[in-house]
Amino acid sequence: AGRGRGRGRGGGRSMWGGGQTRQVPLCHRVAGTELAGTFVVDAFNCAPPAECRHFFLTHFHADHYGGLTKKFEGGLIYATPPTAALVRLRLGVQCEKLVELPFDTPVVVCGVRVTAMDANHCPGAAMLLFELADGRAHLHTGDMRWQPAMANHPALAAAVRERRLHTVYLDTTYCSPQYAFPPQPAAIGALVQKAREYAESRNTLLLFGAYSIGKERAFLAVSETLGERLHVPRARLRVYEAALSGMCDVAKKFTTDEKATRLRVVPMGHINFAKLRALVGGSSRWQSVVGFRPTGWAHTKVGGGGAKGASSPAEERTPAKPRPAAPLHVRRQGRVTIVDVAYSEHSSFSELRACVRALEPVRCVPTVNGNSAAKVAEMLQHLSAEH
Repeated sequence: AGRGRGRGRGGGRSMWGGGQTRQVPLCHRVAGTELAGTFVVDAFNCAPPAECRHFFLTHFHADHYGGLTKKFEGGLIYATPPTAALVRLRLGVQCEKLVELPFDTPVVVCGVRVTAMDANHCPGAAMLLFELADGRAHLHTGDMRWQPAMANHPALAAAVRERRLHTVYLDTTYCSPQYAFPPQPAAIGALVQKAREYAESRNTLLLFGAYSIGKERAFLAVSETLGERLHVPRARLRVYEAALSGMCDVAKKFTTDEKATRLRVVPMGHINFAKLRALVGGSSRWQSVVGFRPTGWAHTKVGGGGAKGASSPAEERTPAKPRPAAPLHVRRQGRVTIVDVAYSEHSSFSELRACVRALEPVRCVPTVNGNSAAKVAEMLQHLSAEH
């Protein structure tokens, strides 16, 4: 997805390609696993601890798998079945180097009980609960959109009830009060309604921005409502065949025939006026085109201060002044319309606070934007504030 720049996760070349000296940050090391070989989560572009032989990948986004190549020789890689399938397909990593973690089924790794739970992010994305032999438990959320029902997962609920949950390594992408975008159902509902309005004209082309994996729930909801398939290139279709088999009937929802539908899935960066303008006029069958840009960062346009024209969260600046969010923001130039949809697969600020209140960990470790002690302290203050 290429979304790691600027999000505070670090960078650099693969540790398997030589020349990598940056050590794995503490937010990517599971505390208390040193005797088991120090478990590392989502940090393939760093030099691992010498004893490390167990690498966990929460989901298939580039800022998490960056540095992982088919030449990987560090040990075993643990991932959910959809993520493991994408690692094989896109990165060429051999099967013998991958260990699949079925959702909701504990797997014991060197005496540590590991449970993968749905992270409500992209297909295959997991939160990982590590239960140590000494009774402590740590939760690494990877990237996630918190929902209250997550606290009811049997393994996590038991750790919380028994006061065993020690550390939560938390996705703090939106850990600031200004990030108050709507709940996912509201954003999807607004998107579907707006798409239905534009679809009344049979000569309007509808495009939906997406990352390499992610945002599927948004455009699949439109496909279901309109009763039309979505066009994708063959390369993206192969990704969906690997990752979406448990989510939908891929063959019935997608097509590689561009002429068979007026709904298209395109890279998020293609949702801009220059690219969309090229699809109408001249010999084109389309009289107008609408591009939907579903991202939590879209709310900054309503708030008045986000960077314009960015193709990924990493390229946005912090809004100068927060204002109330709205599900949609429509921009129009002639026959081209762009609809920014405040649909996020990361937790809003209020959801992050709800997560911490529900889980009551001994400590919380930010995994995003924690580039300085001052920034970490600021985020922790936001999370623990009474109001």
